Amino acid sequence: MNRDLGSIAGLRDRAPSVNHYSRPNATGFCGSPALTRLSDARREVLFSTFRDLFDLDISVESEFPDNAFSNRYISVDGESLSVTSSGTRLFLGILAALMDERFSVVAIDEPELGLSPALQAKLAKIIVDRERGEDLFPHKPHFVLSTHSHNFLDKQVPSNNFVVSRNGNLISAKTCKTFSELHDIQFRMLGNDLGSLFLPDAIILVEGETDRIYLNKVISLMLPGRRIVIEGCGGDIAARLNYWSSLLGDMQTSPYRNRTFIVLDSVKQSGIERVCNRVGIPTSSMVEWSDNGIEYLYPSRIISGIFKTNIATTSDLHISGDRVEFNGITYTKMQLCNLVVNAIQTDTEFPDELINKLVTPLKDAIEDRDSG
Repeated sequence: MNRDLGSIAGLRDRAPSVNHYSRPNATGFCGSPALTRLSDARREVLFSTFRDLFDLDISVESEFPDNAFSNRYISVDGESLSVTSSGTRLFLGILAALMDERFSVVAIDEPELGLSPALQAKLAKIIVDRERGEDLFPHKPHFVLSTHSHNFLDKQVPSNNFVVSRNGNLISAKTCKTFSELHDIQFRMLGNDLGSLFLPDAIILVEGETDRIYLNKVISLMLPGRRIVIEGCGGDIAARLNYWSSLLGDMQTSPYRNRTFIVLDSVKQSGIERVCNRVGIPTSSMVEWSDNGIEYLYPSRIISGIFKTNIATTSDLHISGDRVEFNGITYTKMQLCNLVVNAIQTDTEFPDELINKLVTPLKDAIEDRDSG
């Protein structure tokens, strides 16, 4: 590697050994060629960017202001740069090196090393997304990165990403061609396990609060150890689905595409199917119950005990508004839901419709993704 570009790697080795004096001389990081080589005008562009990103003042100061021959140092909010975090120093040094207009191509090996995830994201926006590119890089350099961090993937142009592999002595680079491939690459960089990030393994959008409470109990019992978020949508699943989709970007190419389930009553929200199709929810992830209400999916044995009579099928329940009645006994939907949930045991038998339409497809979707 060129000696000047090698200064980037040198910053990592030297940053921890910089003496933490309140007024250090211009040695170590503060005297780094990456910073001192910039013209005053270019250095001010660097400092201006730093101020905007970190909301900290930064400037070049004299160790003794009344002595023109005293050493100069970089001040960050009144303190020497040498006493800031090593990640901040490294970030500034990398950015300064990239601004060097003598180089049209710059290669960086694992830029994430020594940087916190937050700093990685800031640097990626500058290097990959070219935010502030006109100011920082008027010479329009090309950057080549080798990385294990998903932060440095080009998420706008899939073909700018390559997967490098080795088979014996043969090393090859395969172009990422589609957004679907890009999502797979990102997923592998996250360890093939969304759960390890404390993200949910899957998400289920349901109509009301009783749906959420009951299904949460069922899923936690049937799929223990899985982080599955069940959201009650207050009857407006479409709005919640639009919000969830906006967080993920393109749902059609997202790892969550087959892990987002929409649970609907037989009488469903107007236009919900159109919204599901528009955002990319597959038909297999849209669950529609045969009856209008989660109450019809309660275990018949538990319902028989609650209403003090044998009920062959929950379809015999009489539901009017918020009230559920049978055998002269009436409960609100929430009261009945709580009674059912409290009565569920590990050996409780659930309706086939619940298992076949939701639990089994949900389990398969999670396991398919894990094995991929």
